[in-house]
Amino acid sequence: SKREFVVKEDKLHQYSKDWGVMYMISEIAVIFGPVIGGLLIKLSIFHSALITFLMQFIGLCLAVVIVATLDKKEKLKVDSSVIYKFNLFSEMKYWLHLLKKLNTLIVASIALVFVESAFWTIGGLLGLELFGKQSYIDWIVILVYSIPIIIGGIIVSKLGIKTGKKRLYLASMLVGGIFLAALLFTKDKYSVLLVVFLSSLSLSFAWPLNEAVFSDLLERLNGSKQHLIGLNLSTGSLAYIIGPIIIGYLSDKFGYLATLGIVGIIVSFVAFILMFTTPNKLRLPQKDIGLLENNSQ
Repeated sequence: SKREFVVKEDKLHQYSKDWGVMYMISEIAVIFGPVIGGLLIKLSIFHSALITFLMQFIGLCLAVVIVATLDKKEKLKVDSSVIYKFNLFSEMKYWLHLLKKLNTLIVASIALVFVESAFWTIGGLLGLELFGKQSYIDWIVILVYSIPIIIGGIIVSKLGIKTGKKRLYLASMLVGGIFLAALLFTKDKYSVLLVVFLSSLSLSFAWPLNEAVFSDLLERLNGSKQHLIGLNLSTGSLAYIIGPIIIGYLSDKFGYLATLGIVGIIVSFVAFILMFTTPNKLRLPQKDIGLLENNSQ
């Protein structure tokens, strides 16, 4: 997992910088992926398949080069002393203990995923609605949403934020949600793009800082990291499943633009509440987790 790699390979004060770089790089792929995919659809089956094969071949060559240039002395070793047997019911007990202490952080993560699922569910459709089916820039809403995340990743990686990460990412969620809610009162298509850009730019700080906070917690959990990683991934996946369903229902009732505005209201409300309910120091249930691990052995 990326989270465990960051915790294992870098220092505590570098986590926000690491995640800033990761989000910057991944978002570049997110931007170019749909654009290339849209262009491939317009080609014949043969030409699109040929280009796809060439891209995969180039990716394979790059992977081989990277592996070949790795320092042979730095081999990845598996710690055979750590044996982890997954049991769903036992894992649920760990998650319940973690949720009692980290519920505010989990709710914030779900809210962030909810925003992303909204844009990827109806962002393209909103572009069609704003610019028409004959336009070649129907993907512009997704592009305007994605580019600021790269900018935010660069800024966070340069700042290397060490303290106050929770407050800062909740504040960025609040501001981003307020901008998004402004879409309820925005009708001009170019003004919509500007508001989406400003909202995404505000939210772009929240993503890497959220991951940095989780990395801080993983560092403190020591040998019990897998339980928090599992909880974080599971709740995020659940949000990706439920989010599009809710977004689809809202867009049928209120339209694409109003739906994004409603999402903004929800996110800003959640962020506002969490700013007052999230403790400065998140306490982990290490003793409870230790007892559960001892009992399961």
